[in-house]
Amino acid sequence: VHRMLGEPDEALGAYAAAEAIVPGLPEAAFGAWVLTRAPGTVLGPAGEATDYVAARTAIDQAVLPEDDPYAVDGTAYARALLDLAEGGERLAHATNALERLKTAYGFDQLLTYAAERARKSAQAWGAETQYRRQEAERDDLPRVRLETSRGDIVLELFEDDVPNSVRQFVHLVRQGVYDGATVGTTIPFLAALVGLDLDPGYTIPTERRGARARGAFRGVVGFLGTGKDTEAAALFVTTGTATHLGDDFVVFGWVREGQAVADALQAGDTIRKATVERVRDGVAYRPVRADGTPVPGDD
Repeated sequence: VHRMLGEPDEALGAYAAAEAIVPGLPEAAFGAWVLTRAPGTVLGPAGEATDYVAARTAIDQAVLPEDDPYAVDGTAYARALLDLAEGGERLAHATNALERLKTAYGFDQLLTYAAERARKSAQAWGAETQYRRQEAERDDLPRVRLETSRGDIVLELFEDDVPNSVRQFVHLVRQGVYDGATVGTTIPFLAALVGLDLDPGYTIPTERRGARARGAFRGVVGFLGTGKDTEAAALFVTTGTATHLGDDFVVFGWVREGQAVADALQAGDTIRKATVERVRDGVAYRPVRADGTPVPGDD
């Protein structure tokens, strides 16, 4: 329970107490090393940046008990979780490592869940890369530049998949809604949450993805909502693979340039200026509100 609540020190104390009662208890050693100590090297407190280099260094420099298979597997688990978060081609490595660990420690549901998530994410990434190749050939999707206090991020928007969400974002950028917006918090190796206090005065319909499922891989942007048809202006930018969120949030674009900047965002950072760099000719970027009426304007 302590481990699931994010209290590693208390969890380690409980595992030690269990081992004192039953020396050599496998579940206690597994819990202490595989589930708590090693993964703790790739996690950080809310509000901090995502730093893959520092996390990998921490894993490599961890002092392990000699000849302790649990410590070795714990380190392998930490590396696999980091590969899963970083995504892309590393998803295949994460899948292989987690499948091996699942075979050895199948009694743990969280490890089994991580292995399944890695497998599904790797499969979906293959389709996503094909979509992006096709989009690169057409080279006509809208783009928005975010000038942040950490550097610039260029977003390419999935207008073919979620057109109303893209129109909402472009419309808000043109209205200057994101100029001066702050990063409310970050969840390291998952996402930065931006503009949590922004309120344009209306919401838009939750736009469900069609046949092409654009998953929440590392480096995508989407709207935050509190339920169906509650998306408005608040954003998330993923700094780790978040495909386990499924359809809970609407993804409407990806970080074409500046992923390192997105990873570096911390609570309190700002978007100094948001600018529409290009849109499609002949498209009126006027979103439809949740009540079915178009937003006024000449976008």
